[in-house]
Amino acid sequence: MLSCQLVSNKITNQTSRLAQWVSAWQGKLNFISALNLSLFLASLFISPTGKTIFFISGFIIWLISLGGLNGKLKILNSLIFLQIIFQFFLQPFQLPQAAYSLSFFKYIFVFYFPWFWITSSLGKFNKKLQRIPLFVFILTGSLTSLLIFIQNFGYLQFSARGVSGFSCQPFTTGGLLLMTTFSNLHFVEKLWKRPLTAKIKSLSSIALINLCLQIVALLMLSQRAIWLALMFGIVIWVLFNLKKLGLWRIATVALGGLIAAFSTYHFSDKFRSKFTALTNLASDKVGLGCRLGVWKANWQSFLESPLIGQGKTVEYECFGDKLVHAHNIFLQQLVVQGLIGFTLWMSFLTTAFVKIFKRKNQAALIAGFVALMVEGLLENWWNDSEVISGFWFFLASAIL
Repeated sequence: MLSCQLVSNKITNQTSRLAQWVSAWQGKLNFISALNLSLFLASLFISPTGKTIFFISGFIIWLISLGGLNGKLKILNSLIFLQIIFQFFLQPFQLPQAAYSLSFFKYIFVFYFPWFWITSSLGKFNKKLQRIPLFVFILTGSLTSLLIFIQNFGYLQFSARGVSGFSCQPFTTGGLLLMTTFSNLHFVEKLWKRPLTAKIKSLSSIALINLCLQIVALLMLSQRAIWLALMFGIVIWVLFNLKKLGLWRIATVALGGLIAAFSTYHFSDKFRSKFTALTNLASDKVGLGCRLGVWKANWQSFLESPLIGQGKTVEYECFGDKLVHAHNIFLQQLVVQGLIGFTLWMSFLTTAFVKIFKRKNQAALIAGFVALMVEGLLENWWNDSEVISGFWFFLASAIL
């Protein structure tokens, strides 16, 4: 009996030690995941190579930790899976020659899988760990804004397409900056709800200066889709907080917006030329005029196969290039996936929006979501892997 008792005690002790080791390792793994997610979010703005490295490492960490799907997001996860399955089985009928090609699997992996490991990682983090990637996201947007401001004066140019900050398209930068701007606004909102100590006052001032810098950078990109999105987002945020803000805070927001607009108009030649072109949109054959042609051609393509779509958009000569997207995320999904795929996609976006809307104190993130959708009416950021990965994080941080 004594020997059995000793064996039982040893087993219990070893089990307890194992549990402690697993718990300690899980804590370290969560910190490594938070760090990796932070670096991944920073790499979205900088380098496709860096993005790939941190994307793969994040995916591996998720697998090592046996990270499953986030239990709070069952409906959203199911809708993503249905989207993947639908595209997988639809591909041979739409594009028989390219069915199940390596590029198709890459598309699925790059566009959809970040949602699973990002939401799974964030779900495991405590509140302090969740702040790490969020602050890195905001800080990266701020540094990017500063770089765009410097580039406006002709320094550190990396893009032949103008002031964008990177080798990627300006609208790519704009989509990511919209997210960081409204995430920063959410941070300001939280600070304003705390007791006004000297520390909170200093942080609020820094965050507001940072917010103005990001707005200036968005205006300097001289993408009118971004201007429209930003305007919609800020108006919605103010309407949500009309009673809570008070007169002096609304005046602060309005003053900050005016300072940003006037300083951009003064310092950016491209902003002035694009702003002036707004007075005569009918003659704007490069911007709106070209988009009207793209939309018409893709709408006609959708009508030819409305149920399952065409698998790709119409190639269209625009801006001196051949466009392979519809310059509208909603029309893009209609043409590529038809009404079935579009319904799944819209169900996901609607469900995500409802989840954000139901949470308290989410006005800035709701406004940011709407701003991204407004930008999507004129640009096709959904086809860009960097913006999609940032969008997954933006959604996950808003929902979780």
